[in-house]
Amino acid sequence: SRQGVVCTPLAVSHAFHSPLVASAADVFGGWLVDTRFGPVRRRVLSTVTGRELAEDTDLCKLLHRQITEPVLFTKAVQEAARDVDLFVEVGPGQVLSSLATGATGVPSVALDTDERSLRGLLRVAGAAYVIGAPLMHERLFTDRL
Repeated sequence: SRQGVVCTPLAVSHAFHSPLVASAADVFGGWLVDTRFGPVRRRVLSTVTGRELAEDTDLCKLLHRQITEPVLFTKAVQEAARDVDLFVEVGPGQVLSSLATGATGVPSVALDTDERSLRGLLRVAGAAYVIGAPLMHERLFTDRL
């Protein structure tokens, strides 16, 4: 409040997308107005729509909606599961990878970005190797001795 920032604490235990945070979405949307995105060039699945994005998707509008609309995570990972052999979660923790596997039966592994060791990276490399992904494992050991 000292910096003139208005906030409303929400009593929730996890990420929460709701009309209750519409004012934050409006501020974020205002910031996005000056942001330019190129066309979608790869397969991207939206947790707002649960579907693949079209090349001409207005990403500014979609990101604005992301804050206030329900998360269609299960629908998005079920769509993704049609074309993947392994989900890799990159970020803090491993909640989403467990949810993805539970919703699809596709194995998942988490690369916890808060972890200080290489354990997570090696776990991902091992899982990728097991499913037959080509690995350049020598890069893991370059300049390590």
